[in-house]
Amino acid sequence: MCPVTAHGGEYFAALTAEAEEAVLASLGDRTLADSVGELRRLCTGRDRQS
Repeated sequence: MCPVTAHGGEYFAALTAEAEEAVLASLGDRTLADSVGELRRLCTGRDRQS
């Protein structure tokens, strides 16, 4: 049996778990207030360019 066929599901499950951990770690230090502030800054910057 092809190694990809035999172990593809296991490989992609591990890869997905690793990516999920990385995203959660990246977002771990952000608060809702931080995110809203960042969105407001983006809107303000966009308004100035128009």
